[in-house]
Amino acid sequence: MVKNLNYQIPVLIILLLLVARCGHPAGQVSEFSSVSRIDSGKAFSVMLTAYSTTLIANGKDQTPLRIAITDSLSREIISATDTVHLYVSGDARAYSPEGKELVYRKDSSDVEYAICPLKDGVYCLLLRAGKTPGKIKIEARSGKLWPVSHEIHTLPESFVNLKPNKNQ
Repeated sequence: MVKNLNYQIPVLIILLLLVARCGHPAGQVSEFSSVSRIDSGKAFSVMLTAYSTTLIANGKDQTPLRIAITDSLSREIISATDTVHLYVSGDARAYSPEGKELVYRKDSSDVEYAICPLKDGVYCLLLRAGKTPGKIKIEARSGKLWPVSHEIHTLPESFVNLKPNKNQ
């Protein structure tokens, strides 16, 4: 029976991973949408989600970013059409999900930013690390709304992620 259980655990894990990777069918939303998203409301802040906080500084490594406008209860406003300015400092550039580099402009302080137009209250993009290890700061601002920022660390291209072995 123990041998059978040892075989079933990896199969169960694989099945769970496959199910977890599946998205919602078209037109359906998460069961949490009723508490995390609203049709309209008073905009309070910008929300920025970075799906990775560490990248390799090789000019290729990238992470998805997601920008939304939220109300005072941190619910996404899906009808929001605010213009969001994305500021990136450090060796990185922002790209559309299709891989096209975003157009950068300069504000009155001569600081570069990219315009991120929301669609259905959200803007998705990619942040690609350059070749210089260090820190990347990304900040999203929209008018008088509360801004948001993240810090992403970039490691040298020679970095090797070690994994523990049986002897450790």
